[in-house]
Amino acid sequence: MISELFRAVRDKEHPGYDPARRIVRREHFRLLYQRTREDLEINREASKAVFEAACKEFGESEVRHDTYTQKESGLNFPVLARDGRIFSSLSKSETLEKVPMVAIDYVYISPKCRKRAETWRDKNLIRIITLKEWEEK
Repeated sequence: MISELFRAVRDKEHPGYDPARRIVRREHFRLLYQRTREDLEINREASKAVFEAACKEFGESEVRHDTYTQKESGLNFPVLARDGRIFSSLSKSETLEKVPMVAIDYVYISPKCRKRAETWRDKNLIRIITLKEWEEK
């Protein structure tokens, strides 16, 4: 794997050139924004608003959005009872039933724009997440 990584870095025509270069030269995208509970109280789509505003400000090629929301809460798996019956773990444990859902929502920026983007974020974050313009799309 490492030899293929370096082969890609040496060949600009290689389909994996850009990601390989970013890995080898430690030029990976850096965290610009991570949603917070306070931001969600203002705007349930705060991360999307930051991502779209950052794309407009720095260009789509310089920004990445990583979002994932777990489909179901709780840890549901079969439990074998002593009498041989099988039950759902959710019916046997209140704790497992109340495990919080995983929700990931990050915006990343390329390293060449990082300092400028952090300054921009600090200056504009509240205005961006309170804007309603993106909701109308």
